[in-house]
Amino acid sequence: MTLVFALYQEAKPFIEALDLRPEAHPGAGRLFVPKDPAGRHLALLITGPGPYTAAAQVAFYLGMYPEAQKYLLINIGSAAGLFTEDVPIYLCASIKDAAKQLRPFYPDILYHCPFPLANIATSASVADLKLLKSLGNSFTRTVTSCGIGNTKNPTPLPELCDMEAMGVYQGARPWMSPAQMIFLKVQSDAGVDPEEKAFFLDPVSGEPMEGSPEEHITRLFASPEITEPILAFLTGLQEYEDYALAYTFREASGYRLPDSLVRDFCCSDTMKHQLQDLLIFAAASKTNTNPAEDFIRGLYESGALPASSRKEGKKYLEQLKNHLLQ
Repeated sequence: MTLVFALYQEAKPFIEALDLRPEAHPGAGRLFVPKDPAGRHLALLITGPGPYTAAAQVAFYLGMYPEAQKYLLINIGSAAGLFTEDVPIYLCASIKDAAKQLRPFYPDILYHCPFPLANIATSASVADLKLLKSLGNSFTRTVTSCGIGNTKNPTPLPELCDMEAMGVYQGARPWMSPAQMIFLKVQSDAGVDPEEKAFFLDPVSGEPMEGSPEEHITRLFASPEITEPILAFLTGLQEYEDYALAYTFREASGYRLPDSLVRDFCCSDTMKHQLQDLLIFAAASKTNTNPAEDFIRGLYESGALPASSRKEGKKYLEQLKNHLLQ
């Protein structure tokens, strides 16, 4: 598992909690690994702020350390938003370019997560109120499109803005499947004051917060209300990751999707990859039976498969995903 942060202030509590030490690294980023060499595979990378820096550092790291390509990559960091939650930790369902020059990306959400979903936009500069208001519902991925929720009345997701998510995704994508990437964001503020750029705005009052942005980020990530739920989630992911290594992911796993399933689901290339990820995920689940095999067997027994069209195959693929994420 590789944890990716932009700032040391965000990473520091996790470095301490996971008992990590600095490791010599030829890249410009800072790398931390477990002090106990017999520990699980784990690394923490600090890229520095900005989407281009993040993309370059993540791509360089994964190219230098091919073993990391088989594991999960989790990007954790602060983000701005114009809303509030009691515990403001979000799982990102979609990633877009705040400048609207690049197409959006969709991490495959295949893991049960205790955090609510949000969209994330990545900007090359610190977000201010004007940028946050411009996001609005200009790009709303619904809960339904993540395979969860009511298909007739989808619920728009809240919008966040950071400086790294899109860069992390682009840097990792040549090496990893979207099913291996998870983006957790902590809403830290409502952007910077448009006049006093040195201060963050409080998302509740709209007034400037006390202290510098660095001091605010340090206080926020030092809070047990933030670090403890994330660490608990990471512990569960590590247990799944250890078990799933018997199958690993896509090409690295050597797993070959049966031609009969590709044909009977009328799969496009994208559907083929989605189906393969779902089957690997199901095989790695700690149950007595494989839930995907049981569901697909039911489709055959009911006469639903083979599908008569690609549209019908997509419907059954979505049903399979919903079944696995129940």
